[in-house]
Amino acid sequence: MQVKVWELELNEQTIHAMMHLPYKPLPPPQEVPTAVPPVFWSVFWSGSSADTLRLPEDGTQIAEAMLSVRDPLARIWALNHVPVSALEELRSMRGYDTGEIAATLDAAISRRSRACNR
Repeated sequence: MQVKVWELELNEQTIHAMMHLPYKPLPPPQEVPTAVPPVFWSVFWSGSSADTLRLPEDGTQIAEAMLSVRDPLARIWALNHVPVSALEELRSMRGYDTGEIAATLDAAISRRSRACNR
């Protein structure tokens, strides 16, 4: 007999809550990405083509596009791979300076900054 104890729905509130959970940080990745993975190219439907954008140079533009869509995996990728400096710049921009998105950016910036200082 199987009993469902809980179910995790991957949505905006879940992502926000997960950013505040205590965790043991993973070691920094051996390879830092220099481009957006092809699986996320579809979120760049307006403006620059994702295959021409590079990290860290285009970090703010990449973060803005990926955090503006409803795709939770794209958002998680951006929060974890776009340079912290680009997330900080985005955080100061209109539309990212208040509300849940601002709190999500703050949590990601704080978490990644702490991980770098260990």
